[in-house]
Amino acid sequence: MRKYLLSILSVLLSVVTASFGSAVINVNGASEGRSFDGMGAWSSGGNSRLLIDYEEPYRSDILDMLFKPNFGASLQHLRVEIGSGFNSTSGAEPSHAITRDELSDPVSRGYEFWLMKEAKSRNADIVLDCMLFAFPYWFTGQFSQDTADYIVAFLDEAKNEWGVELDWIAPTKTETINDYDEIVENLSWCKNTFIPTMNSHGYDLNILLLDGGWWAWRIFEVFQTHPEYEPMVDACGGHNIDQKPSNAPCTYPSQEIIDTGKKLWSSGDTAGHGTWNAATGIVERMNRLYIKGKITNMQVWNVVDGCAEGVNWTKSGLIKADRPWSNHYEIYPAVWGVAHYTQFTEIGWKYLKDGCGYLSGSGNYVTLKDPDTDNWSTIIYSENPETLEFNLTGVSADTVHVWRTTSSRHFVKTADITVTNNSFTLNTLPDAMYSVTTAAGQRKGEPSNAIPSYEPFPMPYSEDFEEYNDGATAKYLSDMQGTFETAACKGGREGKCLEQIVPRVNESYLWWPQVNPSAAMSLFGDMTWRDYEFSADVFIEDGFVYVGGRKGDHQVKSGYCFVISEAGSWKVTYDDVAADDNVLERGSKGGFDSSKWHNLKIRFIDGQIRCYLDSEKICEIEDTRRKAGQACFGSSFDLNQFDNLSVKPIGRWSMVDDKDQSVYCPGWRSFNSDELYGNSAMYNDQAGGTLSFSFEGSGFRIFGSRRADGGIANIYVGPHKIDSVDCYNPSMKMHELLYESNNLSFGNHNVSVVVSDQKNSASSNSMLVIDGFAKSEISKPIRPEPKVNLATGAMTSASSSWDSDYSPKKSIDGDPETRWNAGAGELNGSWLSLDFGRKVTFNKVKIKEFRERIQGYKLQYYDGGWKDAFFGGLIGSDKTDIFPAVSSDRMRLYVINALLSPSIYEIEVYSTQEDLDNDGQVDMDDIFFLAASWLNGECSTYYDCYNADLNSDERVDIKDFVEQAEELTY
Repeated sequence: MRKYLLSILSVLLSVVTASFGSAVINVNGASEGRSFDGMGAWSSGGNSRLLIDYEEPYRSDILDMLFKPNFGASLQHLRVEIGSGFNSTSGAEPSHAITRDELSDPVSRGYEFWLMKEAKSRNADIVLDCMLFAFPYWFTGQFSQDTADYIVAFLDEAKNEWGVELDWIAPTKTETINDYDEIVENLSWCKNTFIPTMNSHGYDLNILLLDGGWWAWRIFEVFQTHPEYEPMVDACGGHNIDQKPSNAPCTYPSQEIIDTGKKLWSSGDTAGHGTWNAATGIVERMNRLYIKGKITNMQVWNVVDGCAEGVNWTKSGLIKADRPWSNHYEIYPAVWGVAHYTQFTEIGWKYLKDGCGYLSGSGNYVTLKDPDTDNWSTIIYSENPETLEFNLTGVSADTVHVWRTTSSRHFVKTADITVTNNSFTLNTLPDAMYSVTTAAGQRKGEPSNAIPSYEPFPMPYSEDFEEYNDGATAKYLSDMQGTFETAACKGGREGKCLEQIVPRVNESYLWWPQVNPSAAMSLFGDMTWRDYEFSADVFIEDGFVYVGGRKGDHQVKSGYCFVISEAGSWKVTYDDVAADDNVLERGSKGGFDSSKWHNLKIRFIDGQIRCYLDSEKICEIEDTRRKAGQACFGSSFDLNQFDNLSVKPIGRWSMVDDKDQSVYCPGWRSFNSDELYGNSAMYNDQAGGTLSFSFEGSGFRIFGSRRADGGIANIYVGPHKIDSVDCYNPSMKMHELLYESNNLSFGNHNVSVVVSDQKNSASSNSMLVIDGFAKSEISKPIRPEPKVNLATGAMTSASSSWDSDYSPKKSIDGDPETRWNAGAGELNGSWLSLDFGRKVTFNKVKIKEFRERIQGYKLQYYDGGWKDAFFGGLIGSDKTDIFPAVSSDRMRLYVINALLSPSIYEIEVYSTQEDLDNDGQVDMDDIFFLAASWLNGECSTYYDCYNADLNSDERVDIKDFVEQAEELTY
């Protein structure tokens, strides 16, 4: 028996031994290589925006975890953006000199000055750095005196107002300089304009050129032909060097470049997306960058994941800090990946050539030494278990300290190892990071205060800006394009408002076009918001303004927006407020006075989008392309203002998170994602796994994911199975409406989701992911009949017709292919008339034109003679005009100016919203309808209180009677 056990033990030992790699690490103090230039992070692209909105003491706890030496990430280098007011990845950082006039008296806008001061107050030795992405409109050129003056003004503001002096500058447009001649131009400007300007103001910053871009190392070609530029450049930087294709020109530098001795940096790297792999990637990549490319500095992007949801490149940072309304944050594993470098080295330490190399798999290690002491550190990533034998030469140690980070335990100090005869052995765990050191003082810091629990963005939400001083950034608002700051209200209104202050844009100065929204934009809210309304007071000094909602997953996807110009022309757009192809409906509002404040509102209920101007419904659109998303608002690049932002939930449905106490899910596991309601979901792939939801109401919804491994969900109400849902989809779709029931009797119900033992044959598993529920406490209302088109059945006449196939009656036949066309040669003065046969009241006309021939027109009604109700310009393919209500038995379209003979597909005429019984007349019958709605005592906003809520305040009351009484005067 003993022999048998020994045999098994021998086999097991051989298996274990075979699974370990082994390597010899020679720590030779005489094999000094390049100097280490630090591990740091960027704050740029709008990704730090929400950090400053955190309340104390939580904000200080976050800052301590980032910058406090020997505590957390303990960053050695911080690089900030010199803002321009235009988008630079995930937002638009404000400029210290939006106009040329501000250049002589710069303004401390935004948060980068503040962040540098906070970093410096925690670590006096931190290296501060700055860069540019885009430029204000007033520059005379990219490489001009303006650019030099602009940078110096930023340095002045940092020094004079914040007591902060910077060490490095990348005087170029980040990542965009690729062409050889443009590199020459950049270097020439730097030598002959920027550096003399900087020096004349008392600054002598180190120069980083180029900074990223596909051709960053091409600067060395220029150095060969223009050697006069080489001495002024202190370091050259590439971005994401280790993550580009092997054939990319800016991957690892060539041996010829390395041999120049110039400092080489990874001046823009990634912090990952909050995962464990992001942490190990930082260590493994930084090691390899030196081993393979002699790169001595890494700056990860971004310092915090602090940008709004639904924008380009979210989830990239060392700490997730994008929930200031609840003060919740999350310390990502990447903090401890960075700490394995920063808590065991200092800038100026020397790499030891003999102490750098590769392990099995993607494992590797580097060794650095303090040139002034005997301290040294080896930083290791072991993909596989390893036996590492250390041999010390030219350095001495009795013991070494070992810190280890695994996916389950972060930054743990293990037992010291005794050094015997200048040698010791370390056995590593797989997929782990190690720092082996003779230095002391390291610590795994913890926040001083418990991290508050997660809370979604507040709903309802309102902001009147009265608590701010002039020039402030309002809490929780994230500018995607332009700059919005508080100011004294215009237009005779007292108090504070929010003003868009970037007056112009020069598109040639923008950063990458694909990240830039087409107009100024600020956003807020939650990507899971579904049925809600967003309203704002607006003052249009020039151009246009808009409010929007259900914004998409990128800042250029502005969602559904209600846009109105200073002239009263309006439109509803999808995902781009400027593109003609994205217009869902357009029109004009007669008598619009831009010298006064107005209220815009957009309302989302299921697939309906409704837009209101000063409480009057302007249009209603059916569109189901996007069912959820944040709110946003914005402006042309003009000094327009906003006030009294308000978001309210509406409709029948109340969301219930999967973590709510009404949800019972034994055996289900959870995971987190920003794309989920409440940032979490439950999942299970075991047949019979049951998740239940209890509620009081008359309807329910189930939200979850459709995915390539999705299973089939059996749906039960009580003990009865009512349906099954196939959750398979070839591509991932999160927060999808999986099931809806509207026909339950009001009462208490228990709904269960059960993992079926069946699945779609195309699915790889039976996984169910449930994100949340919604409950309805009211019955689904019957939707009121749409407004009657008064033109239907009217008698038509016209000034002329092309022939019988183009007669005026074709303009009201409901056929989108037929049309009226004026006679040959008849342009100005042609007309199309409708006779209703009775007196009706109307205030809305919709016209669908053929080929945009009409350049100017008026809508007229007959009252003892033709009188003007509305003047318009271009009509286009589809236009809706709204004007003060008129009453008449006739109306006509009169053409003032046309390029060719006018031609109209369809003309539609609608009564006012006060025509509650939809008979084309506003009379006592409508008063009776209104009274019945009011006295009923219940009012559902699901369908505008059955059209009786005339001033759109979600109730039917005396104010609506006032509206009705005013209309009855016609």
